[in-house]
Amino acid sequence: MTEPITKDTTMAELLGRSPKLAEAVKRITGSDCSDCPAAKDETVELYAILHGYDLEELLRELNSVEL
Repeated sequence: MTEPITKDTTMAELLGRSPKLAEAVKRITGSDCSDCPAAKDETVELYAILHGYDLEELLRELNSVEL
């Protein structure tokens, strides 16, 4: 079983876990984030704050992706 995505997971880590997660980020947010230099340090929590997403909803959607 894969570690759950948490508020402290970096976007780079999340994108690197699975192409399905990268696709989910693009579907949910409309951005693929893969070429963003901030992805290596930006946590899911900070991403949600900066881009106006509800953190709990974002985590729920990302953790529901079947890998």
